[in-house]
Amino acid sequence: MKKLTFIWKNIYFFLFFIFTTITFGQSGNDNCANATAITLGTSCTNTSFTFTANTVETGTGNPSLCNSVTAAKDGWFTFTTGAATTQITLNATTNRPWVVAIYSGNCSGFTQVACNNAALDIPISLNPTVLPNTTYYVRIGRTNTNTNAWNGTVCVSDTSTYCTPTST
Repeated sequence: MKKLTFIWKNIYFFLFFIFTTITFGQSGNDNCANATAITLGTSCTNTSFTFTANTVETGTGNPSLCNSVTAAKDGWFTFTTGAATTQITLNATTNRPWVVAIYSGNCSGFTQVACNNAALDIPISLNPTVLPNTTYYVRIGRTNTNTNAWNGTVCVSDTSTYCTPTST
């Protein structure tokens, strides 16, 4: 009987471990160093995200945000502009109070390019001027400290105006 109880205790422990790992695990892009790549196209193609147990980036990877808000949790994305890209549009939505920022630089030091924050379920659109052939980072932060999962979409498109040479 003792052996059977021991086996059941181990099974419960194993199931608890698997459940908490799956349910409460951080997303892969919880930190700047593991930012998820977004494809920059001529139109927006949404990338869906779900953050379950993300924490906030610390140290130099925790750059300032706009409008005096702070992030309680965040997730990171990255994109690289094309050879002639000078203007982009970033569109994002989420189901929580939040902030989205675009940075140039790298995980050791950032310069903010654009930023905005919004209340629950309000989309954000950013339209900054950018440099060609440059990698940018997108930080999506949740501005309240609730622990439930949150999700949304993000997309980036090249909205540069291109001149077409005319023949004479």
